[in-house]
Amino acid sequence: MREVSIRVLDDLDKTTEAAETLPLGLRGQWYELDLGAENLRRLEEFLGPYLKAGRRIGEPLHTAPVRGGSYPAQRQLKAEMRAWGKDNGWPDLEPGGYIPKPLREAYQRHLLSQGS
Repeated sequence: MREVSIRVLDDLDKTTEAAETLPLGLRGQWYELDLGAENLRRLEEFLGPYLKAGRRIGEPLHTAPVRGGSYPAQRQLKAEMRAWGKDNGWPDLEPGGYIPKPLREAYQRHLLSQGS
């Protein structure tokens, strides 16, 4: 029996286990950050005054298959996407963090062709 384990690391320090995957938008561009507890706390502290002064506009619109759902489900989907990518032309993927848009799109096409 083979067991595969995926560790999602903090995108900033590349060593700490990520506590949360955070979608973040700025000027119409969306990002996804995997952050450990300390870096998440620092980001929330820094952004706090800006978020308090701003207006909530609801949930962002996403089309990528890795978005939406619970964080554990996202991590599982990302792990599956990375494994599929490594077997299908993306050998240099990082173990955590950003998944390139062309890979997300190719994986989505693959799932659609499989009837998933």
